[in-house]
Amino acid sequence: LKEIHVETNTIHHPRGLGLMQAFDLKDAKTRDHFQQKCFQKGLIMLGCGESGMRISPALNIKEEEIEEGMQIIAETARQFKKRG
Repeated sequence: LKEIHVETNTIHHPRGLGLMQAFDLKDAKTRDHFQQKCFQKGLIMLGCGESGMRISPALNIKEEEIEEGMQIIAETARQFKKRG
């Protein structure tokens, strides 16, 4: 998440420990749109707080699934960056 933040500056304040991660977006509207785009690509995430996104996968998740989820987040963040 930190690499995606540095690359795109779309997600803010990446944080977490182990599999439980979170980040913020500009505002609730952007967060909701980001969440919907990720869902359309097959990734379910939870909104939290005013503009946050929470990632809390199952403990038996496979490494390939983690990589796929991170790729979806990165692709979506890049798309939001292009929009300005």
